Amino acid sequence: MQIAPITVLPQKIKCHREERTRLKKDTSRRADHSEAAIEQMLARIPKAFIKTLTLDNDKAFANHQAITGKLDADVYFTRPYISQDKGTVENRIGVILQFFPKGTDLREVSEQRIKTVERHINNRPIRKFDYLSPIQQTLKHRAVAVMT
Repeated sequence: MQIAPITVLPQKIKCHREERTRLKKDTSRRADHSEAAIEQMLARIPKAFIKTLTLDNDKAFANHQAITGKLDADVYFTRPYISQDKGTVENRIGVILQFFPKGTDLREVSEQRIKTVERHINNRPIRKFDYLSPIQQTLKHRAVAVMT
């Protein structure tokens, strides 16, 4: 049975690393669909803040040049079978698997459920930020930027 994947997208934002997770159901794994999903997920972030994207070596990201050209960002690919290259993505996949165990047919999962899981992950405290959530960490950096 073909299981529909979820595109997981942590990315670097300006002078700090934004650890927010964005999830988008991708039932096709076609490069043009992945390109559209990534553009949609990043649409609310000012392009000047997006410096890099780190992607898996997957055919779904074959249009990476179109994405990075529109964003004016550098793209990096992880080395095959080297999970250390993508620690944040691997960590997030582990968290996502708590909600959608292996074998879950994501075609049966609603967009609303995916957004609920995304909000839960982004409001979950992480050690890297002294147990602030990614949302709290982002707001903390934005507040400092506004005050200076």
